Amino acid sequence: MADEHQDGCMTARRRWPFVLLVLGLLLVAAAGAWCFLAPPADDGMEPNVVVGPMGDYSKDELEALLAQKVDEGMIAFGLNTQMHLESPDAEAPILFENPGNNAKLLTLEITRDDTGEAVYETGYLAPGSYVDSDRLDVRLEPGSYTCTALIRSYQQDTKKPLGQAAAEVVISVQDPGQGSNR
Repeated sequence: MADEHQDGCMTARRRWPFVLLVLGLLLVAAAGAWCFLAPPADDGMEPNVVVGPMGDYSKDELEALLAQKVDEGMIAFGLNTQMHLESPDAEAPILFENPGNNAKLLTLEITRDDTGEAVYETGYLAPGSYVDSDRLDVRLEPGSYTCTALIRSYQQDTKKPLGQAAAEVVISVQDPGQGSNR
């Protein structure tokens, strides 16, 4: 009877490697199934895309089109943001420039931040031109005025609006009776 008990123990001991092997295979199968059946992680990539060049465009043509769109959206300009007038009737040093390398028309509109009143506006400026100084469209009393300059860009041939940019401008008007204290 002792021999039978020992044989039974030996048989149970021989089963453990087999049981562990079966459990290991089940674990590997479950992990594999989870990898293939689990929903993909959202990595932020657009799922609705086509890989390759768009339409019948070559890579160089696409790059040229994209560069053109970037150029259309960029606005290069020069502007005096600290305008000092010697009197309410003096010309303002506008110094608004549309650089020659800018392939678009520009306009400028300056409005007071406190009232929203437009104090100066230009017509279209062609590339390579500028306004040096000009009288404001509204007479400002002596004081300092914080304004917003709105620069708009347009296609040269169609005058279709392309975009706009804004800059803060301070207009200081001196009282002619006070003299210059610059």
